[in-house]
Amino acid sequence: RENSSYSLIRLNMDEAVVPESFGERAIGIGGDMAKAITDIRGLVL
Repeated sequence: RENSSYSLIRLNMDEAVVPESFGERAIGIGGDMAKAITDIRGLVL
């Protein structure tokens, strides 16, 4: 069951696929998770 107020961030080393039904409310980030989290923190802090 999907709730339209939900968003999704998926971090995965190999394949960061997100459901198309989420549209712009979802993002998939592939690669090194520690680097991705560090980069995200740098953008929001």
